[in-house]
Amino acid sequence: MSKSIFEKEIGKGNDVSIYALTGGPVAGKSSLELLFTEALLCRNYDVVWIKESATEIITSGVKPFNGITDPIEFQRILFKMQYFKEELYRTMKRNSDRKLVVICDRGLLDAKAYMSDDEWQSILRDENKSEIEILSRYRAIIHMVTAANGAKEAFEKSRADNPARSKDETCEVAIALDEKIKSAYIGHNEIYYIGNETDFEGKKQKALHVFLSCVGEPIPSQHQEKIIIKKPTYEYLLNKKAQRRNIIQVYLKSNGKEERRIRMMGDGNNFVYYLTKKAIGNYNDYIEKSISKDIYDALMLEMDMERRPIIKDRWYFSEGDTYYNLDIYPNWEKYAVLEIRGSREDVGAKLPVGIEEVKNVTGDIKYSNYSLSKDFIPEDKILF
Repeated sequence: MSKSIFEKEIGKGNDVSIYALTGGPVAGKSSLELLFTEALLCRNYDVVWIKESATEIITSGVKPFNGITDPIEFQRILFKMQYFKEELYRTMKRNSDRKLVVICDRGLLDAKAYMSDDEWQSILRDENKSEIEILSRYRAIIHMVTAANGAKEAFEKSRADNPARSKDETCEVAIALDEKIKSAYIGHNEIYYIGNETDFEGKKQKALHVFLSCVGEPIPSQHQEKIIIKKPTYEYLLNKKAQRRNIIQVYLKSNGKEERRIRMMGDGNNFVYYLTKKAIGNYNDYIEKSISKDIYDALMLEMDMERRPIIKDRWYFSEGDTYYNLDIYPNWEKYAVLEIRGSREDVGAKLPVGIEEVKNVTGDIKYSNYSLSKDFIPEDKILF
């Protein structure tokens, strides 16, 4: 029997995943290169570490200020170089049949923190790219929070020991830049903030555990809280500077032991497409790949006709060092679903200010999208 389109796509070898490692000044990103690389190599992955492009450009003699070009042209050059390097390694011909992990020391969206929204949009137009397309390149975002926020002594020592750092780079300036970089990536499905609650070695280990969970290794650090809440107002979400995505999720025929689904996600103008294979009831056991619209359309022929498509608006926003996904379903007028994702030691029912919990449904399979696609729970049954 010939393989289905889904099986052919999910079974393609030489998988490549790109991760963005970002954060504010003096966050500890560079210290993770050897740690991440060794952890992946001993688990039989191929690894490419893309060095920070801005440093490469500046040390070549092109500086954003008082140099041979202006700040916005510098950002255009940076965008082109970063995109080129990511594509070069993503599409290179390989002899290895191992999975390739590409880790970027800063991603394409970092540039957004250094310019106005109009300037950023002009770069996207010139490069014929959309923001949702850029975000979808990355499997996950790991944000190392600046030491200025929670480890001030370490920040001041690093600044004193590094003559290249400006005297004007105060804790306040570093924290403000850290927040701008956080905002630049809001809208991505998976962002993890690695704060300064422990010593630096603890911070590195937390980053490693979160990263290995994202890659799919059996590290018991990734966890997800799912909470039914009272639906917030549109004004509340705007005040949070939340990013909205329209999602249509279609389930395909399966053997009953796994979810097979395709997803279309868009911002109203641009769309990206994914397929996912996931063990039922096990968040950590899944494979997800981006696909073309043609493949998405073809896979619609494998739709499970006993399940309805899941249609929802997903809003992404952050508060402090916590990242939230908020799903609003057209079937519910009063309630919504809030997801909080992170490590087991720091994720609990940590609700954003102004949000009221109705029911914690973490681990309740009835509230999984897979179950809702067959038996959508009406609002008047949620409290029972």
